[in-house]
Amino acid sequence: FDATTHAATASVTNAYTTTAAPTGTLTVNKVITLDGTETTRTEGRYYVVLTSDSGNVYYNADGTVAANAAAAVQTISGSGSVTYTGLDLSKTYVVTETDATGNAISETTTPQTITGYTWTSNGSSLVAPVVFDATTHAATASVTNAYTTTTTPTGGETTPTPTGGETTPTPTGGETTPTPTGGETTPTPTGGETTPTPTDGETTPTPTDGVTTPTPTDGTEPTPTDDVTTPTPTDETEPSTTPGPDDGGSGPVYGSIIISKSLIGAPLNELDNIVFVLTDTSCGATREVPALNMENVSSGLWGDAGNGSYYFIVTGLTPGVTYTVAETIDGHTTVYALVAESSTTTGSATVVANSSVDVSMVNVYTSTLEPTVTPEPSETVPSETVPTDDTTAPTDDNDRVDNANRSRNTVDSTDRSVSATGETSVNIVAAVIMLFALVLVFTARKLREEAKKND
Repeated sequence: FDATTHAATASVTNAYTTTAAPTGTLTVNKVITLDGTETTRTEGRYYVVLTSDSGNVYYNADGTVAANAAAAVQTISGSGSVTYTGLDLSKTYVVTETDATGNAISETTTPQTITGYTWTSNGSSLVAPVVFDATTHAATASVTNAYTTTTTPTGGETTPTPTGGETTPTPTGGETTPTPTGGETTPTPTGGETTPTPTDGETTPTPTDGVTTPTPTDGTEPTPTDDVTTPTPTDETEPSTTPGPDDGGSGPVYGSIIISKSLIGAPLNELDNIVFVLTDTSCGATREVPALNMENVSSGLWGDAGNGSYYFIVTGLTPGVTYTVAETIDGHTTVYALVAESSTTTGSATVVANSSVDVSMVNVYTSTLEPTVTPEPSETVPSETVPTDDTTAPTDDNDRVDNANRSRNTVDSTDRSVSATGETSVNIVAAVIMLFALVLVFTARKLREEAKKND
């Protein structure tokens, strides 16, 4: 209290802070396998970019929006990891492996090399969807690079590598012809000689890089005896690239397509595989997309957008090229049939560099199960005793057939009765006529006898 005024003032305080929506965290792990076995490495640099499901919004490690793909690149050393924070739980995110400038790596572009090993697309996974835990709001995604041991040609011999400009020497007896490694040609015999036939079982290796050995004009090449065949290239075309980030360039430029499929009238777990084929309209090349089924959704290969909608991202596509997406198998079963007139099973889009375009399709299904039909009552009453309760109504096709047979038997009996009655009536009429005739005959005879007496 104030000593003079005898007045006092007191305050009670309530403090409030802004309510912040919960955010998610994401840990992206880099997985490296050597000959199928996961290994821990500190060497090498790998790059990833986090985008939203639309593919055109990029995010920094703190969850803020980045200016572009290059600004959003995060570096992972060896088989390490990178963590993102502050992510919006209502969004769907996708992690993609890229080069140092944010260009998506495709299956035809080898990422970080490892001495003694060759990168392979079999076992590699370059794109991973992000799924947050409903309780912890945390998510984990992995991008995998698979490598296999670089093998040495079999057969015991070592193939010498020309160092520049030399020609392949002509065998002098028993040796094998070295395999050209790029641009050299086997010299043409100049004086009528023929290529000697190996005397110890060896064969002349077939060039593996497209170089052909000229045929001598005065002899023939020996026929290989060990069934050596020329390996078929697995990918004859390489994408057009500029120098990569490690040597001062920008690396290859690609785009991607998001294939979206919505299902109406049937749940995915009750359908068969739904299969798509991606076609490059510029050259007709096709690429099969992993089947849409519950197994691939559960493994994260296909993303689940909710409400019966699913998506798959195809990366490493050439910008400016139009691709068509065609559904080749619609997933129908004996229970669910596709309503073709209400469904969309094809689509197309033109790829945009460093971005994603969407091809959306819808499948509408209807049940093929027929409703239960109540059999109609028979028009004729069977000759047998009619049941008085509801439990004897026909319950299957055999009962209905039995009832029908009994009805036909009743009709046949009635027809026979009618026929017998008609025959009896005819017989009575005939008897009456005969009796009347006899009466007439008898009367006429009596009249003649009386006439004779009168005479």
